[in-house]
Amino acid sequence: MLSIIVAYDQNQGIGIKNSLPWKLTDDLKNFKVLTQNNYIVMGRKTFDSIGHALPNRKNIILTRQKKYTQENCTVIHDIHDLLNLVREKPQYEIFIIGGAEIYQAFLPYVDRLYITKVNTIKKADTFFPQWDEKLFKRIGQRHYLQDDKNECSFDFEVWEKTNNNTTM
Repeated sequence: MLSIIVAYDQNQGIGIKNSLPWKLTDDLKNFKVLTQNNYIVMGRKTFDSIGHALPNRKNIILTRQKKYTQENCTVIHDIHDLLNLVREKPQYEIFIIGGAEIYQAFLPYVDRLYITKVNTIKKADTFFPQWDEKLFKRIGQRHYLQDDKNECSFDFEVWEKTNNNTTM
């Protein structure tokens, strides 16, 4: 299964200067629980912003740089390589974790979206692409309040594709 996991604000902003524009401890906990023991796929800039391979996950970096390597990561150069992996590993949930270009490339192929809707507008220079809610059905939602661990309230939502008319 191919999934996207993302947090965005009310303008669909996801980042500023290669970092998250908010501190949401509960959202990071959700991310960790969902992605552990699965594959995570990110662009090179997203990897650089994290700075290391995330533990207990199979880290995949998608980049155009043919000679790029990274310790404890698999590097791929073509979207179709990942789509083949999805077919070969149906027992895994493969998570697209960013950035914007990577989200845009894989959005037509995903089966599920895990979206954290941050209830604020932050300054951002990177945005999640527009997506058609009519192609998905929300199957879960949980509200989190602003507190000492979460600088903003947010809603964590899970959406599943209902009209899978895109084939890999």
